[in-house]
Amino acid sequence: MIFIYEKWTSRRTEKWTSQLFPKMLPLTADFPWFHPQKEGFRSSHQEEGSDQEKEESAYGSRESKVKSKTQCACAVVVGSCQGTCALGARNSTAMMKAGRISGFEPGERSLRIPFPLFNFGKARRPKPRGPSACHGPLRARLCRLLLESSVGGRGTDRGKGPDGDLEGQLRVLSFAGCGMGGEDLAEILSLLPLFLQTLDVKGNDLRGGAMTAFRSKLSESNSLTVSSLPVSLRVLILDDCSITCEALEGLSATFKEGKMRKLVVLSLSDNPFETSPGFSALCCAFEEEKALEALEVLRVRSSRINSKGVKAFAEVFAQGRLPSLREVDFGRDKYQLGYSLVVCGAIALADATRTVRSVLPQMTRLHTIDLIGRDIQQKGIQAFLEVYQQQNQREQGGEAGKGLCEDLRLCTSSLSDVQAKTICSGGLPCLKALEVHRGAMNAVLEVVESSPGPGHLRVPALHLIEMVAVSAGTLGAMTRCLRGPSLSACLRQLHLNKMPYNQTPLPSSQVVREFFVSLSSAHLETLSTLFLNGLGVRDAECELLAEGLRNNRFPSLRRLSIEHEPPTHITGKGIKALMEAGTVEKPLEMEDLGLALTYAAGQEEGTAAIAKALGEGRLPKLRKLDLRTTGMKDPGMKNLAGALLMNDLPSLRHVLLSFNAATEAGHTAFLESIMQAPSWGTKQAACGSWQEAFG
Repeated sequence: MIFIYEKWTSRRTEKWTSQLFPKMLPLTADFPWFHPQKEGFRSSHQEEGSDQEKEESAYGSRESKVKSKTQCACAVVVGSCQGTCALGARNSTAMMKAGRISGFEPGERSLRIPFPLFNFGKARRPKPRGPSACHGPLRARLCRLLLESSVGGRGTDRGKGPDGDLEGQLRVLSFAGCGMGGEDLAEILSLLPLFLQTLDVKGNDLRGGAMTAFRSKLSESNSLTVSSLPVSLRVLILDDCSITCEALEGLSATFKEGKMRKLVVLSLSDNPFETSPGFSALCCAFEEEKALEALEVLRVRSSRINSKGVKAFAEVFAQGRLPSLREVDFGRDKYQLGYSLVVCGAIALADATRTVRSVLPQMTRLHTIDLIGRDIQQKGIQAFLEVYQQQNQREQGGEAGKGLCEDLRLCTSSLSDVQAKTICSGGLPCLKALEVHRGAMNAVLEVVESSPGPGHLRVPALHLIEMVAVSAGTLGAMTRCLRGPSLSACLRQLHLNKMPYNQTPLPSSQVVREFFVSLSSAHLETLSTLFLNGLGVRDAECELLAEGLRNNRFPSLRRLSIEHEPPTHITGKGIKALMEAGTVEKPLEMEDLGLALTYAAGQEEGTAAIAKALGEGRLPKLRKLDLRTTGMKDPGMKNLAGALLMNDLPSLRHVLLSFNAATEAGHTAFLESIMQAPSWGTKQAACGSWQEAFG
């Protein structure tokens, strides 16, 4: 179970902190080169009279007391942005200044160090990039660690070194966002250990001296630069490294030499390739037989690749030179085409018809197509449909269209009614899932509304997603569709969100109520995810939704979110109605419940209702409970602790409580209470991600 809090607690909480994560804390003493209180580094808790004195964690007190073996610590992550997602802004900056370790992931065997390779000044932003951005003792320590992890450990991986236990065991190295460049970066990369599996250089500068140093070391037989990386390397991330065409050509030569045959992930996003020669050279490297035979993921987002580069890649792909490739991402580029299980390209230009017709037929294994982008025009979508139909006609017998476009994502206001009807009514015979966002939703909803029954809608899985600003028109169209039978057997996800920062006016209360009336009476057999955030939901709508849950209208529902609702909308009465939808005899199958920024959930009546439902076993399969920013105070924490003591809740893993009004005493009492639960030993074993434990 992972509990996420607003702030670090004081020394009085050291006892439960050490009990909560007994195996993680000793790792702060594992590195002889890591001593934040030496060599000019002043820990935040050493500053007299500062607010940070209250923030000392168990790390500081146990650092000098515990010495442990490092049989499992084999990854180092260094970066100015690491840890900021785990800590609040003030606390993460303090941790960076102190040089403390923020977490350990037993599952990934990963040790995270959230300080940058240069000191923070008064300003909390890192210094600009450049050859002199990295200075101070930390760079020297990192170089020493890399050297100790390589020398004597090559080919043996014995795991024993003269000064520590990391020799030959370093597997993951990341210094993303450190802004290094020049000789500093070259020196670090020249010491990469032989058995390194992941290298993340994102946000550093490979221009000028750094790249020159890389290429000059190619001739050295004993060097391990980025151009002669270890043969065991699996993941290489070079995003936002200012890699130019010339530098990319040098990297391509390395691929041709076959030094990265085990590479699985290659990311070159946000680099100024400028013109096609650089990427075309990379495609030439792909043509070498078995040069990248294990490559599964290629990401080249926002790198200014033109149509020639994309066409060169398509030709290589069609020849089968990348047999393991599963994901290609050219997102946000001028031409966006790809083959991916997650993100494929979009067709977004005036000459899209010519491009699609020349490229798509060569990508015979195309599985997912992503047509999400504001610049997509009707002729681009039409070109895709024409190419798809031509490809279908070339196939023989029952194999027609096999493997071509099983998943389609649409987000364009240019989708015509005819095109929407073609897509939804069997024009794509292999289509298994259709995900519709924003602009395309109204056109698809019109097709759904006019469909006489489920059999006429040829989409096995339909995902309707409006993440930013649902309009009254969209909500009204959705209401009418719910009254018919077409969505009963195909709707999988429904996201209707109105984010607070968006200026679009809320739908009227009458429109919202009509939608909930239709939703509560519809029978949606396949609906698994329902997000209704910021719609102005009130107690009456909560009661309608609870009625639908009670009557088993959504038998497959696993994720429910009603967030961003002020106290003027939902009160404790609405929260109570939702929590009473399930009974002990007939509990809800919910796994994820989100009530963040719905302030009634944090008030005493709301937390009492949630605690009662948890304690009585009405949500036995719940894995995640999100109560962030609900204004919860100490009584609410007490209610939750009592529920966790009353019921084992073996599935519960995430309780998010950030940015609430509970005091330190409330947090401490809460954790002391839950550690008294009979199954705490089992829950303790699941507490793997310490870097996520404080938000």
